[in-house]
Amino acid sequence: MKIAILSKGGANYTTRRLKEVAKARGHEVRVINYAKCYVAIEKDKPVIRYKGESLDKFDAIIPRIAQSYTKYGTAMVRQFESQGSFTTASSIAINRSRDKLRAYQVLAKAGVGIPKTVFARETANFEDVVELAGG
Repeated sequence: MKIAILSKGGANYTTRRLKEVAKARGHEVRVINYAKCYVAIEKDKPVIRYKGESLDKFDAIIPRIAQSYTKYGTAMVRQFESQGSFTTASSIAINRSRDKLRAYQVLAKAGVGIPKTVFARETANFEDVVELAGG
């Protein structure tokens, strides 16, 4: 199987271990710094470029997207998805996992106990927000 590990740090311990284990199981593995990838988007032709070369389709990708690169990293994951590569974490799942408020809303709706959370944009009703939070 041809696998790409999308990671900013090829020397990162977890990235190294993923690569070692995949190779030990007979897979062809390449670590790709997704922050240095760029894409061309056109009808029926999802292209991903890296270091001046087009990346051929990978059977699977393992995204290791840093929090500070979520938007760019998930755009790269989406491009691999559009090429038909299996991914261990979809671009949508990565985005959703980074949204703590959404996670709390989903858990609360499902009846899971969560810490009381108050979310506000304006501080015009600061006293009310503090009161809702428990004082």
